[in-house]
Amino acid sequence: MGYIYELMDTAKEKIAYNLHKNQRHYQSIWNKIDVRWTPQLHQPLHDVGYYLNPQFRYEEIFSNVFEVKKGLHDCMDHMISFDEHLKADI
Repeated sequence: MGYIYELMDTAKEKIAYNLHKNQRHYQSIWNKIDVRWTPQLHQPLHDVGYYLNPQFRYEEIFSNVFEVKKGLHDCMDHMISFDEHLKADI
C-alpha cells in the first residue's frame, strides 16, 4: 500500500519537472490528480504502509509530512485504546 503513496508523489514531481517547474503550468494538473487521489486512494492505511515500509522510510527523500503522521495516528486510533496510544508516543 505504501507504494501507491510514493508513486503518486513521484508522478506529481515528474509532471512538475517536465513542465520546467513552472507552477502556473503544472498546478491545474496536480489539482485534477488530487481531486481523484484524495477520496479514492489517499486513505490512512496507505499512509501507514508508506510510513512503515523500510524501502521508503530510510530514503533521503522520505516524506515525513503532517498528512503521513496523521494517517498513522488515525489508524492507531482504530486499533488501540486511547491509553495505549498515549504510551506509543510516535
